[in-house]
Amino acid sequence: MGVHGLERYIFVEAPEGVKKEISIKEEIEYYFTKNGKLPLIVIDLQYFMSGITINSKKEQLCGGRIQNYIRNIESFFHQLKTMNVEMVFFSNCYTKDEDFESWCMTAEKRYQAQLSVLDMVYEGKPLTEISNYCVTTKLNIPLQKMVSGAIWEIACRNGRVLKAYEFRRSIASYAQEHHAMAVLGNNSDYLIFPGDWRYWSSSKLNFREMVTLEFDKVFLRKQLRLTDSQMPLFATIAGSNFVDLKSLETLHNHVGKDKPFMEGVANMISKSASSLLDSDDVDCIISIAFDSKIDRNVVYKSLDYFQVPPFFKETNYNSDKLIDRLYHADDLFFYQVLTEKYLYTSLQFVDFRKGDIPSYPELILTLRRKCIGILFKNKGNPDFLQTFIVKMGHDEEFTKLEMKPIYPDYPVPSLKDLLLPTVSIHAPRNFTTDRHNLLKFLISEKISQKEINSIHKRFLSTALTIFYMYEHRCLTLDEADIFTLSTYSVALDLVPAKIVPPETLNPRAFRLTFMFLRLFEHIKRCFLVTGLPYLIDKVLFDGYHLHNTYNQFIDESDKQKKKMMEKIPEYVQLYRILNDIEIR
Repeated sequence: MGVHGLERYIFVEAPEGVKKEISIKEEIEYYFTKNGKLPLIVIDLQYFMSGITINSKKEQLCGGRIQNYIRNIESFFHQLKTMNVEMVFFSNCYTKDEDFESWCMTAEKRYQAQLSVLDMVYEGKPLTEISNYCVTTKLNIPLQKMVSGAIWEIACRNGRVLKAYEFRRSIASYAQEHHAMAVLGNNSDYLIFPGDWRYWSSSKLNFREMVTLEFDKVFLRKQLRLTDSQMPLFATIAGSNFVDLKSLETLHNHVGKDKPFMEGVANMISKSASSLLDSDDVDCIISIAFDSKIDRNVVYKSLDYFQVPPFFKETNYNSDKLIDRLYHADDLFFYQVLTEKYLYTSLQFVDFRKGDIPSYPELILTLRRKCIGILFKNKGNPDFLQTFIVKMGHDEEFTKLEMKPIYPDYPVPSLKDLLLPTVSIHAPRNFTTDRHNLLKFLISEKISQKEINSIHKRFLSTALTIFYMYEHRCLTLDEADIFTLSTYSVALDLVPAKIVPPETLNPRAFRLTFMFLRLFEHIKRCFLVTGLPYLIDKVLFDGYHLHNTYNQFIDESDKQKKKMMEKIPEYVQLYRILNDIEIR
């Protein structure tokens, strides 16, 4: 992430540039004593929202111990807030439409790679072996969709949240303008940006102890013998995200034979370019460093990126206040629909070769089309078609599908009332009739308002997700009970912090885990589109506990299963009302 190999260089060749075991609490206290004011910390929220600090592959393969992850982050930010630290969080803006062909190619490769993991699960390979395979093949198991909403909400409670283009550059600009004590992030670009703020690592952060690593920007410049004005050129030639590393192969093969590569690049720059002010010097060194086929506009774009403006300017994306608010929201679905963008459908351990679980794409296409139907109900555009990018079968490619929205028969409030509700989080639980009817339209006509009102907010989104999966025959009754048992245990904090992972993964439990987590996000969206965001709560999920519960429950006698479920309140087992309508 960031400048290719820079952090590795620091750890190996310049370890004095890393300050280990930095106590954030002590640094805050020292800052206050020295400066007589409380500090500002600017935080790269994108890193925390990505869920990549769930760094155990075993944990990822089980769907993540999401509750632990969220709890740790919540506790960390809360501790900073109790110390009266000002926190400003930055997240990335939606910048451009995906490139259709490249997205489809990447998605197909990911699908095939995930099939290899599924085959190992079917064969009963140990979880440890599958985990090692994922590490060796560098298979990414993104859990961003499962945690981003919760982390966003936590950030909003504890500080100010901003979105920006090139948000890391904006972080550096904001930190410098507002004299921040530190930036908390996980990208070596922060080592290149100018500014007297400190750079703390979020990837090495111990949430409970509030201890992390600090990369010393000043020491790095001394080690490389470069000035702030030379660092953008250094980052570009060393290999920034803007530059294709293949265009630097010739340079990489010749520089660094007598000294570390980073120092070789720095030495070349210090001899040839005193700063970026002399364009002739810059052009000369670009000619030396890069392949002749390099697009120089890309190089200059990289140089410009690292030259941080002295002031951060928050801008509105769109003059339409509704569209602008949706653009800066955590969930971009509504912005994408109302501005008629493609909706891409990524797959997470979906196996079209098996027919025992209903098609995930078909399920979410229905939910999405209903959400779009609510959004466009009052627009008077009966010919509107939404373009979805989706894969519908094993032998089919990811392709474009144009589909009509599914419109409700119920009255729909204005978009402003739905998507920018003024109802506070302390509003009464009772639904208005219109909004309740819309929620029924989205999830199930078999749920009554009374039944929904009986469910505590803490469990509402989870209970409706399990209900939806059971009604659509994704879950057997036993499996609905298993998900309810496990998620309810999480809700009551009955799951130990330390728990032994399963030795092997049940194939159905493995696939259903990721289906549940993805569908949970779509059920949450149902509350947003009906103007009921205050009824959303965090996902209740612990992957280790779910898999262990599955393995235990599935082999129990009917009598023991019934006894286990007696501990769960009836209102939580919402899906059981379907047994009065259909025979199990």
